[in-house]
Parts: sequence; structure tokens; C-alpha cells
Amino acid sequence: MGIVSATRLNSFLSSPNWGDAQSDEAAMLCEEVESTLADRLMTKITTIPYVERVAILQTGLVATRYPVYSVTSINGAPVTGNLPAPWVIQEGYLRWTDTGAFPPVADPLFSLATGWSALGMAPRVNGIGEVGLAYQAGWGDNDSLRLAILRKAGVIWLNRHDDSIIVRNLDSQSPPPLPTEEWTDAELAPLGIYRNLAAWK
Repeated sequence: MGIVSATRLNSFLSSPNWGDAQSDEAAMLCEEVESTLADRLMTKITTIPYVERVAILQTGLVATRYPVYSVTSINGAPVTGNLPAPWVIQEGYLRWTDTGAFPPVADPLFSLATGWSALGMAPRVNGIGEVGLAYQAGWGDNDSLRLAILRKAGVIWLNRHDDSIIVRNLDSQSPPPLPTEEWTDAELAPLGIYRNLAAWK
């Protein structure tokens, strides 16, 4: 289930009276809209469990493939509650804030089959070290992304189901344009901060 449900879309559209079939269709529409947005931004929106071994750059930024919503374990050590210092999550990015010290890292021979190794000193590869992470990848229920999905799903829903949409513009010379189901550059422009710049990995 995505961050926008049929119930949220119904509320956004001023609570029209939907039957079960319409609610099911609205739920599928919300998932499709979120999926196409995630594809365009090359990222995850709804969070999923993800495991990877990544570099820690000289700035302390951990170069994860996706935004970090929460961390489950670091080098095999479970994380419950707050992250241990000097790890912090800032705006979807995990950071090692003590750039003067080498963080502990997973063994270079690390594999998902055998799990995490004992802690060791970080090699100087792509920055100050590497770390093995298990985390919830994605932006989660973010206000800006949720509103963008609601707006997009709303116009698509009205285009598909509201027979009066074509006559709302009183100027008979120029009927209103039909909304596109693809994300336009104008719709994506304010969401650029959520674009995944690490998708090349």
C-alpha cells in the first residue's frame, strides 16, 4: 500500500459517495500514480526494507542508493530507537558526523549469505570508509510527495469519471485541456529535491 490510500483521495476530492468498485479503482489509481512518480524520480516513496554496503564520503555522507527513512542495523548491530552517535539522518540522508575519525565497517569479504562480519577499520575507498546497512529505504509519508500524488490522482480521477469536466470553462472557443496521466516537467519541478541522484549505482 502506498502513502496515498483511496480514503485519502476520497477526502481530497471532498468525499464523493463511492461504492466498493470505485474505492478499489481509486486505490489502484493511487498506487499507479505513486509508482510512476517514483520511476520519474528514480527513487522509492513507500518505504521497503533494503540492505547494502556503501561508501562513507569525506563529508560524512553515506552514499546509499535510496533515501534513508530509518536504520535497522549498522554493520550487523541492531538499531532500536535513536541512532547511536555519531550517526544521524538528515532529510533522507544518513551521515557519519565525526569526519575526523574512521567509522567501523563491515569486512570487505562481507556477503548477504553469511551476514555481517566483525567490526574493523575502514579502508580508504571513495572517502573515509564503508558501512553495511539494513534500512527502510524511501521517503515515506512525506507532505510534499503526498500532496503531489493527491493532486495528480485527483485530476486523473475527475478526467475519467466527471462528465462535466469539459464544460467547466465557459469560453467555448478554448475548452480546458485534458490532464495527462504522465508526470509533466512542471509537476516534477517542485519535487526535484526528492530526485535520486545516486540511481546510477
